Amino acid sequence: MIRIFTINGDLVKTIVHKATVGSVVGDAGGDEWWDLLTDNRQLVASGVYVFHVDSKVGQQVGKFVIIR
Repeated sequence: MIRIFTINGDLVKTIVHKATVGSVVGDAGGDEWWDLLTDNRQLVASGVYVFHVDSKVGQQVGKFVIIR
């Protein structure tokens, strides 16, 4: 599961990672696509965001920037 938060800690988006059939990386990695819409279907603003990834092999937290 991937959760995206504003820098203030507000939840913006939750993405559930689904491994595809025949995937080499399975649940332990891979790619996800995000349309830059919030869970409320609003377009995200430019700014700094925090991501939190939970997987079977651990967790990862980081930051990224959206520039429009």
